[in-house]
Amino acid sequence: MPLAMRTVCGCLALLLFAAVSGRAELSLTGALRNDAAWIALDSGGHFVNLLENRWVVENRTDAWRFYGDLRVWALASPDLPLEISEAFAVRIPRAFVRYLSELGVFSLGKTYAAFGLLGVFNPFELDQSVNVADLGYVKQGLLGLTWELGLGDLSGLQAFVSPEGNSQTTAAGLGLNTHALGFDAGLVVLRRGTGQNQAGLFLKGDLEVEVQASAAWHADDQGKNGYGEAVAGLDYSLSDGEWLFGVQYAFQERAAARKTDQAASVLSGTSMFNGKQYIYGWLQYLPDQFFQARCDAFWNVEDRSSLVVPSATWVLADGLSATLLGMIPTGPGRAEFGHESLGRAALDARVEAKF
Repeated sequence: MPLAMRTVCGCLALLLFAAVSGRAELSLTGALRNDAAWIALDSGGHFVNLLENRWVVENRTDAWRFYGDLRVWALASPDLPLEISEAFAVRIPRAFVRYLSELGVFSLGKTYAAFGLLGVFNPFELDQSVNVADLGYVKQGLLGLTWELGLGDLSGLQAFVSPEGNSQTTAAGLGLNTHALGFDAGLVVLRRGTGQNQAGLFLKGDLEVEVQASAAWHADDQGKNGYGEAVAGLDYSLSDGEWLFGVQYAFQERAAARKTDQAASVLSGTSMFNGKQYIYGWLQYLPDQFFQARCDAFWNVEDRSSLVVPSATWVLADGLSATLLGMIPTGPGRAEFGHESLGRAALDARVEAKF
């Protein structure tokens, strides 16, 4: 039996044990989201519709937890030859069993290991896909085992291993984080697979403005062909959080390996943020719990192209929201954020209902 299948079977066995032991608290929630997008290309305007159905099941006991997240997509693009492999797709971003003990928190299955500071340009992000239409979209988990251990109130240790075939292709990671002198800081060591190793540091603190920085060094299995990667930025809030703005600079000595999460977004090219230098800025206005306006902007320093993503979200009722989002590439021709890559402009009308 393949290793991946054995892992899945083990996960299901733990789920069964968790379901029948103790007093289980079972919950089922879901969401239905529809993105109706109009994309302006050189050949004219085109319509694309993406419907996503999400189901989340949780089963809890005193020591055990099962979590499963199922996504089903249906794509309609009658007149646009999108580079998307399937018009109908099913994905399971997360499905794991978690056990809480005095020795730490263990998670087995398709689970997510968060290292470093979350964001588009986090050097320690295991899932490098990007959804520009929803930067907070859930990341894909890895099939494997994670472990988290608290070291006092302000420090912790986390580790993961994701076996795939043999020891050379296995992914693994170790992180240590703490809080001191007003800063959150950490050390991360990762192995992404054959010839893909990295180690680095990150920190975040509030010095009137919130500052953050990450730095990593990459190398192959022989410790050669090394190159660096770094991210630095700051953000600031005004009027008790009503206004928030920030800026980041990201540098990678070699081009990145980020890909667009194409199945989950109709407003993205198939490959983005693969350059060496970027400046990313955002501005958010949140006057109350019923409305939010935001603008994200990305600038490729090398080819001087940029991508502007303005959006506005209204809460229509409990669990029901509507978002109007645009995507405006400003670069020429074949630039990363140029009209030949992303079109002239795009507009997405999103309605989401949670239940």
